[in-house]
Amino acid sequence: TASAALARPKAAGFETIGGVPTVKIAGTVAPDAVNKLIPQLKATGPLPATMWIEKDAPNQLVQAQIDQSDSNNVQLTLSEWDKPVTVTKPAV
Repeated sequence: TASAALARPKAAGFETIGGVPTVKIAGTVAPDAVNKLIPQLKATGPLPATMWIEKDAPNQLVQAQIDQSDSNNVQLTLSEWDKPVTVTKPAV
């Protein structure tokens, strides 16, 4: 699960995001996990992170925030899990 990527996770409350009830969990994320998801951050050490996990099953990741510094963070919001997607190869 997404929360398994967090070191020292701790519950930080409940929030509704996009109409989805979530559990807010704060912790830190290892640099290799950060760089796989957001390589532009070029993390060299653990970074503070917050994840909002769907309160009810199947407990999907609804939102994630990685804090590169006090004034610089990246936030991802996810929805429509398991919805089929059609990708068309762009013209060369």
